[in-house]
Amino acid sequence: MSLEPKESKRLGGICPKCKRPLTIGVEYRVEELASRPAGFKPEGAKPFKSLVPLSEIIALATGTTNVMSKRVWTLHSAFMKLGSEFYVLIDCPKEDLDRVDEKVANHIVKVRSGEVEIIPGYDGVYGKLILSEEDRARAKEEAEKEKSKAQKAAGKAGEGAGKSGQKSLGDF
Repeated sequence: MSLEPKESKRLGGICPKCKRPLTIGVEYRVEELASRPAGFKPEGAKPFKSLVPLSEIIALATGTTNVMSKRVWTLHSAFMKLGSEFYVLIDCPKEDLDRVDEKVANHIVKVRSGEVEIIPGYDGVYGKLILSEEDRARAKEEAEKEKSKAQKAAGKAGEGAGKSGQKSLGDF
């Protein structure tokens, strides 16, 4: 389960499902320490761009889970013929990107315009970048698999344990 810091505070730091204390994340701690509200920009602040590595954009666009796959790097090499990765991600005209791969080009344009959603990571699970409904469905499926794995691991950890879940010396 992943909650926004405000939601964690509203729940008093207790998980609504299992009633145990929540593991507080980095964003929660940042909000605790912050002296300014989220999104605050000081006068005269330099503008910046948020970028996503091209290999990750390609992997999402192609439905590939491994960014190190041959499929991803073949397309990556084709995009690099247009110029540097920064050029491709920031300045390359969409028409040029389309000539390499239209779906990847559309994803690059979404990243440029800030049309991205990021599902934060938690407890050793990486966050997910969402650029399409397809990505959202895939992220949901992966989250279910992770949840199932964690439940199975928790079940195995409890095997041989008494009602309290604690093992006795004879279990070792």
